[in-house]
Amino acid sequence: MNPDGTLTPVQDSPFSISGHLAVSGDFLLVANNQSVTSYRIDPSSGSLTPAHTAAAPGSAARIWDAIAADSKNVYVGGQLASGTNVIYAFSMDANGSLAAISGSPFFFSACGCAPATSIGVQNSMLFASTDTLGFGPLAVYNIQDGALANLQVLNTDGVSNLAVHPSGRVVYGVLNQIEGFTIGATGMLSQGSTTSDDPSGVFEAVAIDPTGKFLAAIDLRFAGASFDSSRIAVFSINPVTSSLTALGAPVSTGEPGGNSITFDPSGRFVLITHGGIVPSPNDVMVFSFDPASGTVMKIQSAPTGATPGSVVIATL
Repeated sequence: MNPDGTLTPVQDSPFSISGHLAVSGDFLLVANNQSVTSYRIDPSSGSLTPAHTAAAPGSAARIWDAIAADSKNVYVGGQLASGTNVIYAFSMDANGSLAAISGSPFFFSACGCAPATSIGVQNSMLFASTDTLGFGPLAVYNIQDGALANLQVLNTDGVSNLAVHPSGRVVYGVLNQIEGFTIGATGMLSQGSTTSDDPSGVFEAVAIDPTGKFLAAIDLRFAGASFDSSRIAVFSINPVTSSLTALGAPVSTGEPGGNSITFDPSGRFVLITHGGIVPSPNDVMVFSFDPASGTVMKIQSAPTGATPGSVVIATL
């Protein structure tokens, strides 16, 4: 990613990998429904070299499992042969080798729902959620030397995508609407003060800028039974109550659908992915982001060979 936000393909791209992505230091982590693999990122070219693969079985009905990482550990959603949903925990050394943390896999749910669809890690706390036909748990854990100690499980209408505030005191989930949760000093979650609805569309994914001031969401629009051009909606965040205030009119992406949304570490750009909805092309789209006003403006659309599920950015 160039300083002006434009994208340039790196050496040997595209790489033959498939799964949900996370970054830890100079390693890219990729989780599918069977395993998690670490790849060393070349700091000069951005090319990838496989480092290590560890088993992390998931559901045969799912292609990819949720993944998140901090500076030392990697967490992957999965499912045991019994149908119990779990979270696998691995430590990762300087060579990218993955080792199961004592006690892993950790219990997530046995509700007959899908494995974790989203995992977020912040301030030694881990949040995991899922959605199956309008229901699913939202669980919070304390991280102790990489191991997970369950603090709470909330029964929800289902949460398919999580975004954790940098303070570690507010978390947002999305399933058609955006729901805010506040986190007490002991790590316990409480339903936040507001829920944002769009009567003519649904929210698909959310992301929080590095300063914690703004939340950006993909707003899918309907035209009868099909999708119209999606939009990026930006909200200011109240970090105490989790309430959201819309900032100006949402900005059209010019394409239907939208799979993921991500801020770059500088907070100056927003990236979203499209694909899987006809006639939307498979691409990564970059928007500039004004950290003072929350204004977004399209910069570039970069095509991808296959449907992109998520975007991560490594700063090396």
